[in-house]
Parts: sequence; structure tokens; C-alpha cells
Amino acid sequence: MASLDQDIESALLIAQLQLEDALEVSKGRKGKSRAGTSLSDEEIAFQIQQAELGSWKQNYEDYTLAKSLNDAIEHDTALLDAYRVMEEAAEADRRTAEAISRGLQAPRPTDAQTRLESRTFNLDRASESGAAASRPRVPVGMSPSPQLGEEEPLDSIWRFDDLSESLKQGAGPSVDRYKRVQCVGCDTRLRTGDAVLTTCQHYWCSACLKGLIEVYLRDESLHPLRCCKNAFNSPDVSAHLNNRRLFDQFDAKRQEYEVPAQNRVYCAAPRCSMFLGSSEAQPIGQPDMLCRRFGCGTRTCSTCRNPAHAGNTCKGSEAVEQLRALAREEGWQTCPGCNTVVDLHHGCNHMTCHCRAEFCFLCGVRWKNCTCPQWNEDRLLATAQMRVGNELGARAQAAEPVRWAREVERIAENLRVAHDCDPHRWRGTGGGNCEECGDYLPVFLKMCRDCNLTVCRRCSFNRM
Repeated sequence: MASLDQDIESALLIAQLQLEDALEVSKGRKGKSRAGTSLSDEEIAFQIQQAELGSWKQNYEDYTLAKSLNDAIEHDTALLDAYRVMEEAAEADRRTAEAISRGLQAPRPTDAQTRLESRTFNLDRASESGAAASRPRVPVGMSPSPQLGEEEPLDSIWRFDDLSESLKQGAGPSVDRYKRVQCVGCDTRLRTGDAVLTTCQHYWCSACLKGLIEVYLRDESLHPLRCCKNAFNSPDVSAHLNNRRLFDQFDAKRQEYEVPAQNRVYCAAPRCSMFLGSSEAQPIGQPDMLCRRFGCGTRTCSTCRNPAHAGNTCKGSEAVEQLRALAREEGWQTCPGCNTVVDLHHGCNHMTCHCRAEFCFLCGVRWKNCTCPQWNEDRLLATAQMRVGNELGARAQAAEPVRWAREVERIAENLRVAHDCDPHRWRGTGGGNCEECGDYLPVFLKMCRDCNLTVCRRCSFNRM
């Protein structure tokens, strides 16, 4: 095949040189014959040569088309086999899910599931190769040659610009607009144009994006909406959400979350509680803020958060003062970034607020700006016990007390070294409760290989 390619290239190169010689002779004789006279033998020879060159071009195009069809058949064989494996694996996954939902033992992985999980399995590579093979190769600079007998000057005959280079380059890289990608939220395969691509090169389908935003509307810890600590692009979210009302709610909530908690003002009407804006944006001497929700119209004092009142009788929010007093009694801490009151049940003293501020739980100072110990030994031991329970099961402590104690000590020592683990290295684990959102999952939890933190799949992408 390589020898055939070289023969075609050599023949076309010879034809190009002959054509250039003919053009030079033709230009020198142009205008020297009378109008209406018959063509000379030389001019007839030029036309015959043109026809031969056209025949050479047609032979080359036929060859490249046949070669590309042959390559496409070879690549389609691998692609069809890959799709067959995917279908068989999907059917096996369905049977496994049914068995687990009924409380039965999961069957052993099939050959198709094993192949699909293998690193050597790559459908995208097979798809791209098939797309490249299905296109006929056309040399750069070639245009259709005129038919024999047409009145056309010889200098307009198709040329072989950069012929040798085009033969070497081949078809070039393909851009498959219908390339299939995998959603990180649900593993669904979908077209690139139907997915949101984040800066961390993860794809999200519209259904998973919708579910994530619905949780975002009631959980500020997901702000900013992110994947692997990279914020989603709002125009991309709007384009793929296919729900204008939900996007408007998301955009309004995003603006609310961007205001520090201590500056947020909500409508004082008991059945409204609409976000009105930031108290810092109010002009001096004009603390009242009007709720523009239909049917409300309540005015709220941005200083005390109570219904608007006349005169200088505002003394601040009594509820806020009561909360601060309770926080001091219970040993809670206040975020230095947004003044949100937080508590610590387990883990180290490194706190990360939903406003992304990092601080010490003991003194409230920005993280790594104090001399406080980085963890409390009792809390660290409680965290180790919880994570051993997630890994071995709730009954392991009574059934295997020696193993339980050994694992607790191992994880506790690991936490002393990797208590501030970042980034996490995830691996699949069994069922249990997510330490971040509290949701229970019977199977699909992830555990960090370093600190043994157990989270659900969504939290591993959108919170960590």
C-alpha cells in the first residue's frame, strides 16, 4: 500500500511539471494566431495533455475514496464491537441493581462489565478513528478540472499546490460534533452539545444539573455552584437547564448568597420572608426596604430586621443578640467572613464556612494565623469511630471488637497526619451516610484513601 501511494504521488508530480512547462509555452504564444483559424497541433496537444491530467486526478480521487471506505469498514468493526460490550454491560448492571434492591447478593461481574471497566476500553477513541476514516482525502489546492472541448484558458487549469505535503498529511484530525461523553453525575452517555462542560473537564447532563440546582436553592454550602472547586459558568447553566423559571430562582438565590449573612435583609412579613437586599447598600438615614412581591408591600427596617418603624427607636435585632448569647454559652464559634454561627461535632479545628472562609474553631481567627492545636483528641477519636463504622458496618464493634479497636486506632493515627487532607483521593466503598450532607446511600459512597472521609458522589464533586 505504501508503494502504491508513492507511485501515485510520483505520477502526479511528473504531471505537474509537464503542465507547468506547457503553461510557459502557451503564455509565450498567446495572441500570435489569427482569430477563427483552426487549432495548431501544439494547441491540440495541450488539450490532450489537459485531458490526461484530468484522468490522473480522477484516478487519484477514486483511489483515495476506495481507501477511505476500506478504512471505515475496519474501524466500524471495532466500534460496533464496543457498542455491543456497552449494551451487554448495561444489561448486567440492571440485573445487579435489581438484586441489590431486593437485598440479594450482587452477581459476579460479567466479561462485558470487566471489559467496560478496563482502562484499555475507549469508545471515544474508536468513534474518532471511525469518523476520520469515513472522510475521503482530497489534496489541498485541487479544484475540478474542465471538460475536454470547453473554451477555457490553460492558466485556469487546476493546480497541484502543496501536493506532496497534502499526500503526507492525510485527512487530518476530526471534529465530531456528536461525540458521546459521560455525565459525572449519573454516568449517562450523551452528545457533547447536550452537556455542560466545566473548567475541570467534567460533563453534566441537564437532569443532574437540574437536581443539583434544586438542592442549591435550599443549601447555601453549595455556593458557588461548582464542580471540583471550579464554579459553573452561568450562561452555560442557562443554555442547558431548559427551565427558565428554575434558572431565575437560581440566579436570584446566587445573588442572595453573595451578600454576607450579617448584611442580608429579608421581608419582616411572617408569610413572605423574601430577600430584599444588603443593608450595606441602603442610604444613610433611610433604613427601610420595600418588599415588591405581589400582594405584600411590607417595609422592613434594615437595621433591626423588624417591620419599619418611625423615629430613632431602633435598637438592633433582639433575635441576633439572643443568638450570640446562646452561642457563647454553648461554645459555638462565629465565622469571621460572614458572621454565621457554627458548631463542630467531629473532625479537626480547621473550619471552612459556606462563604469559603477558613478559620480556627477555637479562637475564630483566620486559619493558620493562631497557635491553637489543630485538633481535639476526643473529637478526633469520635471521627475515627464514625468512619470505621461507615467502613465495617454498625455491628462490627460488637461482632469483632479487636478488629474494631485496631481499625479505630489506625484511622485516628492517620487523621493526626492527614486531618487537613486536600485534595482527596476517592475510591468506591459500600453503603452508609454521607458525612457532608447526611444522605444515606446503600451502595454508591466514596471514601478518601488518605483521611477515610466518606461522602456521596454529589458531595465529592460539588462540596469538596
